[in-house]
Amino acid sequence: MSRNGGKSSVEDEPADEAAAREIARLKEEIFLLATLMDNVPDSIYFKDRESRFTRINRYAAARFGVADPSHAVGRTDADFFTEEHAAKALRDEQEIIRTGQAIVNVEEKETLPDGNIRWVSTTKLPLKDLEGNVVGTFGISRDISGRKRVEALLERQAFHDPLTGLPNRMLFMNRFESSFRRANRSPGRRTFALLYIDVDRFKGVNDSLGHQAGDDLLCEISRRLERCVRPGDTLARIGGDEFTVLLEGI
Repeated sequence: MSRNGGKSSVEDEPADEAAAREIARLKEEIFLLATLMDNVPDSIYFKDRESRFTRINRYAAARFGVADPSHAVGRTDADFFTEEHAAKALRDEQEIIRTGQAIVNVEEKETLPDGNIRWVSTTKLPLKDLEGNVVGTFGISRDISGRKRVEALLERQAFHDPLTGLPNRMLFMNRFESSFRRANRSPGRRTFALLYIDVDRFKGVNDSLGHQAGDDLLCEISRRLERCVRPGDTLARIGGDEFTVLLEGI
């Protein structure tokens, strides 16, 4: 009871009980934060000013190929990625530490030492202490490899012939217009040639041997024409048995 006869107040609580209550509260917060980190299906990581990992979550550990998040502590991106990717990550993080400016939702390609590639959307921010001093960086990376594969497939379907795999009319016209503009900017210096090719008596092949034979013939013609052009030239199928070739820099 308090001196005024009322119930005990927080002010009357013994110091050791108040400390125990605060410790319990902090432990619960730490537990909740750890639970959140280890169940988010994204890579979460903290780094010091030298871009060494100080903590990662379990998802990141799995991506890095280590059995436990603690195994990444003190290591850098150079231990898990190619030199090129690790160097870029280091430059980005040192710039964040220098300027205090975050990078948000940047799509980047992660290249692994075994040659595998995955795409991630990354956000990195400056990590500050209680006094507001930048002591490192922290970030989150979300795997978007599936989305990038779909985007690449849709782009290929939009700009390539589904039968032969060659550029289609739309992609050919884009490249032709670009060549035309470049030639106009540098008359007499940048020249190009446009070839039009069709297959004689192709209708007879379809009518006598069937459409599958006609498709096989178009694919074989495409492969032979590809061997006749340079890497910088554009061979396209613009429809039916019609092909065009754009020869650059002749």
